[in-house]
Amino acid sequence: MDKKLAVLLDRLRKTKTEEEVKAAWARHLSLDYDTSDDHDLYSPQILFEFKYDRKLSNASHLAPVAPR
Repeated sequence: MDKKLAVLLDRLRKTKTEEEVKAAWARHLSLDYDTSDDHDLYSPQILFEFKYDRKLSNASHLAPVAPR
């Protein structure tokens, strides 16, 4: 496994909040990004959506719809 990927995976395993997940990815991608603003990670090439407490292999978690 690539060393940079191994470092990212290790950091992600240690996260406890969505903000820590964003920070780990920003660091991995060398993005100048302040994750303390509580908004999702953005770069001109990619918009990231992070969910720390969702099991995305569960289809009902992929695209929940809020009631109106």
